[in-house]
Amino acid sequence: ATPESPDVTQSVCNGHNPTDPALSLPNSEGIDYSVDPKSGWQPGDTVTVTATLQGGYKFVSPMPNAWTATTATTATKSVTFDAAPDCRSIIKPDAPSMTEEACPATGTPPVAPTLTLPTTTGIDYSADEQPPYSGGPVATVTATTEHDYKLGASLPCGWVRHMSPADDY
Repeated sequence: ATPESPDVTQSVCNGHNPTDPALSLPNSEGIDYSVDPKSGWQPGDTVTVTATLQGGYKFVSPMPNAWTATTATTATKSVTFDAAPDCRSIIKPDAPSMTEEACPATGTPPVAPTLTLPTTTGIDYSADEQPPYSGGPVATVTATTEHDYKLGASLPCGWVRHMSPADDY
C-alpha cells in the first residue's frame, strides 16, 4: 500500500480575519489515516499524520512523499500549516486642509488660519496644535491606522512614516 499526502487548505483572509487551516485525510486502499492533534489547527501549527496498514497489506519501498515508516504497520508524515496571512486592508492617509491667516480688507482684523483633519476609514488623525490657530506655528498632523488597516509601502507626498520595530507594511 502506498500512503498518500493529505489535502491541505491553508489559512486565507475572510474580510480582516484569517481563517483556520484545514486538512483532509486521503482514502487509500489498505490504509487507515489519523491526525494528531485531531482538530483545532491554527496557522503555523505542525500536525502528524499517521498511516496504519490494514491486515494483509505492507508499505511500498521506498516510502513516498516524506512518509517515514515508524513500525512495520505504521508510517508518519509531518504537515506544517503556513503562517496566517496579513488580512489588514492597505490604505493611504489623506491630506489635511488648511487656510492661511488672511486679512479680508484694510483695517479689519485678520481671519485666523484653519486646519481641518481629513476623515478616512481606518485612520485616526490628530494634530499637535489645537485651535484657535495663529499665524506662524507649524502643526504636525499624525495619521494612526486602526487595527484592521495598515499603510501601504508608499505614502502620498508630505507624509513621513514613523514605525515601531513591530510594525510593517
